[in-house]
Amino acid sequence: MIVFVNDEKVETSASSLEELLSGLQGLPEYYSVAVNDEIVPRGTYASCVLKENDRITVFAFMQGG
Repeated sequence: MIVFVNDEKVETSASSLEELLSGLQGLPEYYSVAVNDEIVPRGTYASCVLKENDRITVFAFMQGG
């Protein structure tokens, strides 16, 4: 299946958001995720079923001053 992670095309066999994220390299220590522009609560990653052409956005937390 093809999905898009931060606008990059990714081919994956993952069926859930949790599976997809566990296979990604370079995730920041703290992050949030949206699927098709809707924030997904961390506790529901395993039950979030992915579909062909879903758009996943990973947001990294940053400090500023």
